[in-house]
Amino acid sequence: REVRAVVGTDVNGLPELIPIVDHTKPIMPLTGGRRLRVEWPLHSAFVPRAIGCDSLGERIVIADDLGLYAGVVEESRPLGHGHAEIPPAAPHRALLADDGRPTTEEATQAASRPLLRLNLTESPACQALEGQAYDDITASCEERDNCSVLVLHNRGESVTQCPFFGLTPGGVGIANGGGSVGPLATSAMNEWSIGTAWLAKDERVESITVRHGCAPQQGYDTDYDDGADGQASCFFIGTSTGRIVELARTQEQNDGVLVPMQTIHAGNDPSTSGSLAYVSGGHFLLSLRYRDGVLQAFTMNGRLAGEWKLPKHTYWLMLSASKDYLFALGVRKNPRGDKRPSKLAAKKALVELHRFPLPAELMAQPMPLTDGKGVQGLHEL
Repeated sequence: REVRAVVGTDVNGLPELIPIVDHTKPIMPLTGGRRLRVEWPLHSAFVPRAIGCDSLGERIVIADDLGLYAGVVEESRPLGHGHAEIPPAAPHRALLADDGRPTTEEATQAASRPLLRLNLTESPACQALEGQAYDDITASCEERDNCSVLVLHNRGESVTQCPFFGLTPGGVGIANGGGSVGPLATSAMNEWSIGTAWLAKDERVESITVRHGCAPQQGYDTDYDDGADGQASCFFIGTSTGRIVELARTQEQNDGVLVPMQTIHAGNDPSTSGSLAYVSGGHFLLSLRYRDGVLQAFTMNGRLAGEWKLPKHTYWLMLSASKDYLFALGVRKNPRGDKRPSKLAAKKALVELHRFPLPAELMAQPMPLTDGKGVQGLHEL
C-alpha cells in the first residue's frame, strides 16, 4: 500500500503532511433517486440551511437561519391506483438520467411509483436557542417516540441538544396529541462548547453530525447520556479547510468542552453546512464534495470506503442519511448551461429534496475491533 500526501502547515505554521485521496478510479453514479413533493414554509424569508433525518428515514428536520421545520415522509399512490387527490410528479422531476433526461424505462417506473410527500411544519425552538442563528443541525431519533435535535451555532463554537417530541410517522402526534409534529422541549438537554485552540488560522467549524451508541475511548469521556436511551453519542465536525474531526470530552477537561479526538479526513474541499452525515447502524461517515457533486464515505478509522457521483441536473448542497436512505437537497441547474446561477437567477432557482437508496457497500456491517485498551476500530472493508 502506498501513502500519498502533500506538504501543508499545521496550526503553528510548521510543515505537516496532508494525505490525499486517489481520484483516478472511476466514480460510479448514485442512482435510484426520487424527488419529494415538499410543502415548504410560506414565509418569503425561508431558505433551507441544514437538514437532518431520523435513523429510519421517516422524519425530516430542516433549519433556516433562525427556525426549525419538521415533517414526516409519506407515500401516496399515483393516479390510477385509487388515490387521485395529488397528481403524480412529472417523470423528469421524479427520476432523471444523469444528463437530466429520463429514459423510457425510468419514465415508466416514475409514473407507477408511489409519490413521496413532505409537509414541513414550524416548531418552536427551545429557550437555549432563542435568538441564535443555526450553522448546522443533525437529528437523532433512535426510537420512534424519542428524538432530539443537535444544533451547531455561535459561529461553529457551540452545540446545543434539545429533545423533539411528537414527530411520528402516520400523522399521530405524541406530545401534542393530534398533529404529526410536536414542539422542541423548552429547555436544552445538553450544551457543549467546542474548543478552538486546535483550529488553524481562519479555520472554522461549519458542519456537524452525530454517531449514536459510541464505545468508550481511552483518555476521553464519551460516557454521557444523549437523552434518548442512555447511550453515548460521538460528534463529528467538518471545517472550512476540509478537515473532518471526531470530538469528545477529555477526562481532564471541565464538562461541556469538546476537543478533537482523531482526524477522519484531511482534504482540500471545504466542509459546508449540511455536508456531513452518519449512516445509522452502518458505521460510515458521509461527506459531500459540493463543488464536484460527489458523495464520499469513510470508515471510522478514516479509510475511504467509496465515492459516488450525484446526478448532474442539480447543484447538491446538503445531505442527511438514515440506515437505508440518503436525502440530498440542492438547486436545479439551468438546462441551458452548467454555469452556477447568478444572484438574479438564484432567486428563481428551484430548491429540491431527493431520496436515494444507500449504495450496497454502505449497507454492510463492519465488525468492531478492540486493541485491548478500550479503543474501538473497524475491520478494513
